Amino acid sequence: MPILTFTFPGRRFHATPWGSHVNEGQVEWPPSPWRLCRALLATGLTKLGWREDQIPAPAIELLELLGGTLPDYQLPPSLTVAHSRHYMPISSKTTKVFDAFAHAGRRELRVSWPVKLTGDALALLGELVGTMSYLGRAESWVEGSVEAGEIKNPNCRPGISPELDESAEPVTLLAPMSSAAYLAWRSEQIATRPELAGGGKRSRRSAKPRVPAGLVGCLLQSTAELQRQGWNQPPGSRRVVYHRPSETLVASQPRRSRPRRSARPPVECVLLALRSHARHGGALPRLRHALKQMEIVHRALSKKLDSEGNGGPCPELLGTRGAGPLLKDHRHAHFIPLALGRARRSGDDLAEQAIDHVLIYAPGMLPARARRVLERLQWVRAATVSERHREREDDARARAQSRLTTTLAATGSLAELRNVVDPSTSAARIIGSGTRWISHTPFIAPRHVKKHKHSLIAQVRAELNARPEFRDVPVAIEILPKESATRAGFVAFHRRRRSGKPQPPKTRPWSIRLTFDRPITGPIALGYGSHFGLGLFRCEED
Repeated sequence: MPILTFTFPGRRFHATPWGSHVNEGQVEWPPSPWRLCRALLATGLTKLGWREDQIPAPAIELLELLGGTLPDYQLPPSLTVAHSRHYMPISSKTTKVFDAFAHAGRRELRVSWPVKLTGDALALLGELVGTMSYLGRAESWVEGSVEAGEIKNPNCRPGISPELDESAEPVTLLAPMSSAAYLAWRSEQIATRPELAGGGKRSRRSAKPRVPAGLVGCLLQSTAELQRQGWNQPPGSRRVVYHRPSETLVASQPRRSRPRRSARPPVECVLLALRSHARHGGALPRLRHALKQMEIVHRALSKKLDSEGNGGPCPELLGTRGAGPLLKDHRHAHFIPLALGRARRSGDDLAEQAIDHVLIYAPGMLPARARRVLERLQWVRAATVSERHREREDDARARAQSRLTTTLAATGSLAELRNVVDPSTSAARIIGSGTRWISHTPFIAPRHVKKHKHSLIAQVRAELNARPEFRDVPVAIEILPKESATRAGFVAFHRRRRSGKPQPPKTRPWSIRLTFDRPITGPIALGYGSHFGLGLFRCEED
């Protein structure tokens, strides 16, 4: 059995999981079996003189043998996750992007496949690994070696058993199919869609979907090529749940004595990335679950603050001074659901947008203590998983699907965040600037709507006047017809907080348009549940 040992001379490992955007701040750790096989193939093409149309037969046999089994890993102790920011030339303009990485230091990563290799195959594998210069992105330098043997006590293995130790956590990795499974899958696909068989010489510029004749052909396809062809997952790949030690990746170094540093300045907003370990990201909450999911995040932060002990309440984050009242003028944190993964296509249901980020925005600024709590938050419960399904503690898949991994993606000001958000997404319009604003999530009246004293327009105006940034700003308020709220899917939204919390007098969803006499910068959140995703407005497109 071969054991691959990798070290990182640059002390960093850069790799983005398949299906995640680079600005989500996610790091694929350990490197997936799919990534390792592609790295071996790329090394042969760049260092050993292979050609794409003439891959040596021993290399094909080696890759198919490794691709048909799942490796075990020996991971080093907890690695710190961090990121740097760069201005990259994207789409003929300079765009600010996040480059997330795991700080590996001088630690070793060991990988072992449970296969028996001949002397020639082991020598070929050693030559490939020995000449490999990077793993992941090009700045992720690597040095490797191969030896025969077996890792005695791997700490990261495929989740074959449904049991999950308390000290372990699930992680989803991309792995190749076995050759037999791929050929069977390919036959089924071609039987229903003959055009997938393609034909002739492969072209990297072709946008026509195709399934290669063998597993090596799947590994040869580039990410850009797969995206042009419309694949949401590479042909010949599968997703496998691995069990790795808890806190394998942490947002800060383990606690140790160090010189006292000066306090960090408060920030206006913090961006949290949410990631689902369920297959195809099925546990990511939809926008209609905004109120429920934002309450879950708020409750998780409250428990985190309580567990810290001596810090006391954090009203800027939670909105209360212990058992006291809410902060005045809505200066405490707003939990705003965002969909940054992709732009909304025409015809998509607004209520079914996947919430992949949470913007925690506080007009009164978030102090250093709030930032520390947000950095240490590692996961929250998913609002889309039922209580009955979650109670099945013996089901590892149920526990994996009921959790969303949280990663601190960005901190700073709204102005800085606007520079990095894709302008084609709805999130850019929520934090953008303009004169005309329309309901993005349903507005719920905080009081009974009456004809004269508490009309709906009067309640909206009172909500605006309760916030200093909108106070005394001339605005025209238009109540849109009931059909507008229905078309937007507002009827499907959760519109009540959990039991024991303040409830609205009526849960009728309203769609409203605000027209200011001058450009106003968002976010704008009004009415009942406005600190938990309801009553959110977006700048209306021209």
